[in-house]
Amino acid sequence: DCTASQTTIVELKSESQEWKISLTKKIMAKLILLTIAILCTITSTYGYQSYQSEIPNGNQVPNPCSPGNTWPGVGHQAVNGGGIRNPFGAAFAAAGRTWSMALCQADSDGDGMANGVELGDPDCMWAKGGSPNMTTGLSHPGVCTPVNAAACI
Repeated sequence: DCTASQTTIVELKSESQEWKISLTKKIMAKLILLTIAILCTITSTYGYQSYQSEIPNGNQVPNPCSPGNTWPGVGHQAVNGGGIRNPFGAAFAAAGRTWSMALCQADSDGDGMANGVELGDPDCMWAKGGSPNMTTGLSHPGVCTPVNAAACI
């Protein structure tokens, strides 16, 4: 019967369109989630770069766990920033997110070296926009180093 065949074809086309719409919605939902994930990654990786300019050598803080690499999220436990703050990050926040004499002279990570020494400002004279006294021999002010030292265990 032609009418039954036409009805079946119309029903199949309708089901096919519903399936395409459902698939499109699923793809769009996944793309939206992927976009959000990428944006969150960008924010956590780059969201704290402005703070790097608030401390001496902020963009050159070495990663004690990966020699030759830096630790962009200086004030955080995560290398790239975001999430839980390390001891230096907590002290930096308490200091109003600015480099101060007190923050410079403090030993946030308890390794026996003042934050200023670790960041290349041993005399605590650095000012935002200026050049630090030292740019080599730096260490991380929020990670006790060397990690196997008695003070760090």
